[in-house]
Amino acid sequence: MIDKKTLIMEIAVIIISILANFISAILAFKLIRVTKKHRVWILIGTALLLMGIRYCITLFSFVSEGSLYPSNLSFELVGLTTSILILSGISLIFPLFHSIKQTENALLESEEWFSTTLKSIGDAVIATDINGYIKFINSSAQELTGCCLLYTSDAADELDGVDLGGRRII
Repeated sequence: MIDKKTLIMEIAVIIISILANFISAILAFKLIRVTKKHRVWILIGTALLLMGIRYCITLFSFVSEGSLYPSNLSFELVGLTTSILILSGISLIFPLFHSIKQTENALLESEEWFSTTLKSIGDAVIATDINGYIKFINSSAQELTGCCLLYTSDAADELDGVDLGGRRII
């Protein structure tokens, strides 16, 4: 049998490990929504839940069996350290992914705003990429040039049009 002080300390370490693993699992599952990486965060979250369950089984053994086996506090402290490091890592990465998601949403909103602005300009606007491929043409430019739509060359193969280096304007 082990002394009562060591038993209480070991139980406290196990309870903290359980909490750290379950909180880490919850954060991992929340990252599914933020990152859209379902498989990765499901695997990580499930592993963390199983680690928490493993600690619950250990705690149940301590409480129900009265700690019949010798204590291994160093083993439980290593487990606690691992759990806290995992929780810290996920807690630190969570805001990063959240920030990336907010940035993506802001970029999408900005692109929609600029697209609407370009489409509504009364002057002819043709936008090209660095290689000179036409990426955008508003209705004024379509009327001026006589072009109607912009297709990739695959979609335009069946149609007659002007070849513009891999793109055709019909």
